[in-house]
Amino acid sequence: MISKLESGLTKAQVQYIMGTPSIKDPFNPEKWDYIGFEIVGDKIYREVHHSLFFEENKLVEWKKEVDSEYNDNAKEESKKLSKEIQE
Repeated sequence: MISKLESGLTKAQVQYIMGTPSIKDPFNPEKWDYIGFEIVGDKIYREVHHSLFFEENKLVEWKKEVDSEYNDNAKEESKKLSKEIQE
């Protein structure tokens, strides 16, 4: 979905592409946050946080942050989940 983003999209267009934001900051309506996981096959690869920034209802910037604390354990968690699914 992120690959479909481009500067100049309206908030409505971004919401159509990305869905409802995980967080809409009531003190900063020009920033939307999406928090989720990158999944490869049946395994959680890592937790990611995308921040999207708007000016005058137009998308101007987006950033991807990877939660390193979670990701340090992602491989082990992925193995546990795989075993649970197979059982």
